[in-house]
Amino acid sequence: MVREVFALAHIHFKMTVYIEWYWQVFYILVPTVGIVTNTLIVYVTVIDRRLRSPCNIMIAMIAFGDVFHQLGQYVMVISHDIAPEHVMPQHICMHLQAAPLFGLCFSSVIVLCVAIDRILALKRI
Repeated sequence: MVREVFALAHIHFKMTVYIEWYWQVFYILVPTVGIVTNTLIVYVTVIDRRLRSPCNIMIAMIAFGDVFHQLGQYVMVISHDIAPEHVMPQHICMHLQAAPLFGLCFSSVIVLCVAIDRILALKRI
């Protein structure tokens, strides 16, 4: 039993995964819309003085983090076409995914902060 599992662990599968063109368009179009709209949220928050409350600033920070997170979709589509057999060295993958991962973690923490802020705002009423 152990030998069979060990033998199966060394099998190298060569498979070519192809993303159809319409999915590639989808994976480019959707993040582009998200990046543009999230950038507009940040821009409007910076420009308009009425949107400078702590909650609105945190919402703009979430949008800022989401811009970086959505860059990961571009990385996926581009790396899919560049990397042979969809394998790349770990240090390159780490550098390509650093900004999207930062955006994901940053946005998640700020969403928690907004939730706490809103709970505290309800307690004051």
